[in-house]
Amino acid sequence: MNMKNESGDKGSEQMQFDPGWWDFVLSNEPGQHGEESDNLGVDKNMRDSNDDNDWVYIEHLYQKDVIIQVTIIGYNKGGLLAKTDRMQGFIPVSHILYSDQVEKSKDHLDLFKDRVGNTANVKVIECNRALNKVVLSERAAQTENGKRKELIASLAANTIVQGIVTNITAFGIFVDLGGIEGLVHISELSWGRVRSPEDHAKLGDQIPVLILSVNAKEMHVALSIKRLNPNPWFELERKYQPGDVISARISKILPYGVFAELEEGVEGLIHISTLEMNDKIKDLNEIFNVGQTVFVEILHIDSKKHRLGLALAKIDK
Repeated sequence: MNMKNESGDKGSEQMQFDPGWWDFVLSNEPGQHGEESDNLGVDKNMRDSNDDNDWVYIEHLYQKDVIIQVTIIGYNKGGLLAKTDRMQGFIPVSHILYSDQVEKSKDHLDLFKDRVGNTANVKVIECNRALNKVVLSERAAQTENGKRKELIASLAANTIVQGIVTNITAFGIFVDLGGIEGLVHISELSWGRVRSPEDHAKLGDQIPVLILSVNAKEMHVALSIKRLNPNPWFELERKYQPGDVISARISKILPYGVFAELEEGVEGLIHISTLEMNDKIKDLNEIFNVGQTVFVEILHIDSKKHRLGLALAKIDK
């Protein structure tokens, strides 16, 4: 795993990060919290049997980062339900291993169904007695006993590391850092508008990421892709002044105006009040198309608030 200090003036502004979104992420990880099960009553079974879990045993496994063998007893679209004679837990989709590319391309539910009754090597990556919650990981079990703690202890905020994309969800991209997964939240993928995380990485890609924060207790690593590059808004006032006319690409059409992108990560609003409309035009879609190139005049720039006012430029013919 390559690691280096982040150079330059990334600074405190760049490293501002709200760790609270981990709660949001985990609450939206399919199959972990209250999602309706598609098969075998998995969620109800988890709630019932977790009441009998040996929590001292589970917390020991978690603290010592021990590999254990479990039996797969059920599944839903979010992952696999597994148990031993002393505990029961859930293996989310992002923590399931696939034997080959053919298996990975197979329908998840068919694959999960085939695994019922088989055993798997896992580690406990999260346990919460109050919530009766035990999260397991096949991916974490690829490293030796105790190695995850060694790895997370070696990670530091504001450093760049290499990782492999292991899962892509609606809320971001999971990246394996060599035995522990970090998350690039959707808000950290690009300075520009993110339409889908799949537009920014593919499964199996090896990519550089910037570590935003490391929570050794919870084994959570927050990552960023966009902060590998300077915030383009910081350069905006140096490059442009009100009155400048430049080309831009229409990126979004709304009832009150259209957004135009000057460069990746920098969009400005052409408000409808600045447009010369006539009574026959009822919809801005009649005038503009997404992807269309137009000339715009810069009206005002507020880099701190990421606001840019634009108007269609009047070009002399």
